Amino acid sequence: MDTEERNRLVQLIVEHVADYRQGEIPRADAARTLKWLEQFDEADRPIILRETERLLSKTYISRAAAKSFIEVLVVDGGLAGATPNEFWKKVGYLRLQSGSQSQTDMLSLLDEVLTEKFGLNTAAPDSSSNTYVYLDDVSFSGNQIKNELLKWAREKDIRIATVHIIVIAAYSQGEYYAKRELNKSFDSRKIDIHFWAMKRLENSPGRIKDSEVMWPTHLPDEPYVNKWKATFAEGEEYFKPRQPGGRGSTELFSTETARETIEQAFLKKGAYIYSLPKNPTQKMRPLGFSALRTPGFGATIVTYRNCPNNAPLVLWWGDPNGSAPLNQLTPLLQRRPRAQVPGIAFDVVDT
Repeated sequence: MDTEERNRLVQLIVEHVADYRQGEIPRADAARTLKWLEQFDEADRPIILRETERLLSKTYISRAAAKSFIEVLVVDGGLAGATPNEFWKKVGYLRLQSGSQSQTDMLSLLDEVLTEKFGLNTAAPDSSSNTYVYLDDVSFSGNQIKNELLKWAREKDIRIATVHIIVIAAYSQGEYYAKRELNKSFDSRKIDIHFWAMKRLENSPGRIKDSEVMWPTHLPDEPYVNKWKATFAEGEEYFKPRQPGGRGSTELFSTETARETIEQAFLKKGAYIYSLPKNPTQKMRPLGFSALRTPGFGATIVTYRNCPNNAPLVLWWGDPNGSAPLNQLTPLLQRRPRAQVPGIAFDVVDT
């Protein structure tokens, strides 16, 4: 790859993530992007750069895109009916997350849209029409949505109601799981649920070949990967290799070969990162936090708000200005942690 092409791709990456954590951290620039890239083996860098730019062009969700989705949704007849202003006036807006800013941030965005369109806001927690809205940015495993809504319905003794679950992006297995588990409890309470998403990505175990996450075809015989594998208990390994050539390999990635290159590079570097903390958290994985003993969730979605820790560690782990071991890595998209000890106890968003 010549210098001109490298600089072109770097600049595109910078433009794709221009509003990432805007107002919280310095805006991404070419120097930081190149420093991140230089942490990989030199032979892999051209493909990593090309595929990272391609991925971000398809999966990065800017604030403008998120707002546009909400603007369309609030007047959607399938959700709000023929008189959307009356619908939103009677809705109850759920605030169920205690340790995360994502729901608060997304409700603020909805509030902004409702104010502009109807002069309404999202202040009301109760509903005069037994209709409630649960809003968040991304659903990964579906556990957070399931746990919070089940607790809410039980504690409030909610019955004969409708709940609209609205997310900017959702992974297929998590959406399926959340719906299944909620319906088990909600059927007897006569609570209907509806799931709305701007973007849906495939990660179902039954469709591994078509997965739209980082899902390796194999685990390499590499020192840090082997060290990570050694943390498994007897019979604990859940890894199922991806069969090459599915939908994600040509839609999210440019080719199967390029996909395998970036997956293996992210996996090996992620295993190295896993080795840095003295006591890595229980769900930390090379390709992103996960409750299962897989190489990681492998999330490919990033929003303007934050990079999920379900994404490969190489995208977000580290802080050049932090203390050890964080200062050993320069992330492409530095993550906002909730935990008190960043890098050692990054908490799980939704696994």
